[in-house]
Amino acid sequence: MRVRLDQAIIDQIDQQLQEIDQELNHLSTTDPRADQVSLLLQLPGFGIIVIMTVLAAIGDLSRFPHPKKLVGYSGLGASIHDSGKKYRTRRITKRGRKELRWILVEAARHAIDTHPYWKAQYQRLEPRLGSKKAAVAIARKLLVTIWHNLTKREVDRHAIVDKVAFKYMM
Repeated sequence: MRVRLDQAIIDQIDQQLQEIDQELNHLSTTDPRADQVSLLLQLPGFGIIVIMTVLAAIGDLSRFPHPKKLVGYSGLGASIHDSGKKYRTRRITKRGRKELRWILVEAARHAIDTHPYWKAQYQRLEPRLGSKKAAVAIARKLLVTIWHNLTKREVDRHAIVDKVAFKYMM
């Protein structure tokens, strides 16, 4: 009886996941998100769930006149202590959208593992910052890339055509 009940719960969860996937696919292919999704799908580590999470967390991009404002909104910017005599950068502020920070760091880790450009950026930063801070720095760079791609409506300069085509086929 217990196994049968557990299997019924698993079946119910699978059905709910299918409904969620259908709704996300519908939302990602209708206005106003369709153009934004096609631009962000070119970034490594960005699938439909990541893209929709990022777009939902950012909201209206016109609120951010500069990428620094978006970085500050996400909490991925370094806090700064500037007394006039001393200038120090510290940890990230962590003020802002927690889910945006989390999803961008996860996407950054995937980009580091699979994309040569982001891997080279990480390898340049990692000896000086350490593994975790370098991954957060890549997440910040990805967010700045998102701002530029969506604001200027341009494709990712470092996109690998075969991988982007594979994402569209999925």
